Amino acid sequence: MQYTKYNIHQYTTMFRMISKPFCIPRTSNRLIRNHKTNCFSSTNNIPEVFGNVHSVETFSAIDGPGIRMMVFLQGCYLRCKFCSNPDTWQIKKGTKMSSKEIAERIRRIYPYMKKDMSGITCSGGEPLLQGDFVAALFQEAKALQLTTCLDTAGQANLKNQLTVLPYTDLVLFCIKHTNTEKYKELTGVYPYLAFTFLDNLVRMNKPFYIRYVLIPGYTNSEKDIEELITLTKSVGTVCKGVELLPYHTLGVKKWETLGIKYPLDGLKPLAKDDVKHVYDLLVKNGIEVLL
Repeated sequence: MQYTKYNIHQYTTMFRMISKPFCIPRTSNRLIRNHKTNCFSSTNNIPEVFGNVHSVETFSAIDGPGIRMMVFLQGCYLRCKFCSNPDTWQIKKGTKMSSKEIAERIRRIYPYMKKDMSGITCSGGEPLLQGDFVAALFQEAKALQLTTCLDTAGQANLKNQLTVLPYTDLVLFCIKHTNTEKYKELTGVYPYLAFTFLDNLVRMNKPFYIRYVLIPGYTNSEKDIEELITLTKSVGTVCKGVELLPYHTLGVKKWETLGIKYPLDGLKPLAKDDVKHVYDLLVKNGIEVLL
């Protein structure tokens, strides 16, 4: 997926506004106090699940509120022409890791993550392809009263979607394109699973941001932006805004390393004025914008 840095307080402030307090019953016998780490340890039979992981980053200040542990998972059905991480496509090429192993890593840095709505973010690749693994990780985080964030294109079957969403606090939904045929042109697949995922977000009242990559000649026409505005406003207040991600070429070297021809070779990023034009259009329509 495409990534950009932004003011960390934007996500944190917005998340505080939309989230309910995290409450764990004091009388519950499912949780016990760990006095060494001053946090909660779970005894409620959270399953140990193994997944294929590309990489794990600690102390990330992007992709969610506060300080994040980022877990990048292997596997993705999409073949986005602008993909920054083609090395995550093949699910079997990752490192096999246990959800309990990653949970232990979280506990080690827990003292630094107790404030500012910090927590874990699962990205990829497409994290929903490993639904049981992500659900287990999110349950581990919630047992520590940390927030959970899903960075996804929504391209996974209904079972996986419904396995992960109950344990998800915030979703960063990379929509690719709102037009079915243009989505297919950009990614190689149709968006039906992604639109089903969007329906589930709305039905389950899961707060989310739409992530939209601005690609010259592909996603930035006046009609493209009009359709984005229409979609954003149609889903109501469960959508908290749009994060604009200007196209970049930072992942091109990975394509070359893998021996794959980069589909957008020679394409230049949008000029700052063009990005600002899209930003202004969204703001004019009452849409919160992260950039």
